[in-house]
Amino acid sequence: GRVAFKDNYEHELILTKNELGLLSKTNHQLNKTLNVNSNFIAWKTKKLKFNNILFSEVCATLENYFSITIDVKDKALLNCHFTGTFNDPKLKDVITVLENTMNVKVKIEEKQISISGKGC
Repeated sequence: GRVAFKDNYEHELILTKNELGLLSKTNHQLNKTLNVNSNFIAWKTKKLKFNNILFSEVCATLENYFSITIDVKDKALLNCHFTGTFNDPKLKDVITVLENTMNVKVKIEEKQISISGKGC
């Protein structure tokens, strides 16, 4: 399918599969870009998929999906890669997998997650 993306000035972009429309707040220009984030509509599909993704991107996706804040103590961890798929993910299940596969320790306090470990 196709979707029309318009601004308040009647400028229009036609978007097709795997495309994103962006509106610049500073110059009000519409731009088209490829969507390379497989988790872009995870809120709808209830599926998170990571294929050799930097841990920094995994954390950003988890923060968005679960409405949490993640603090990674050892910044070297952010450069590690992670592969995993979660169907109808629950935060506790994701944390268990991360602890077991990435050799990290995760501490949860309400909406704040702290991750520590040696890195890859």
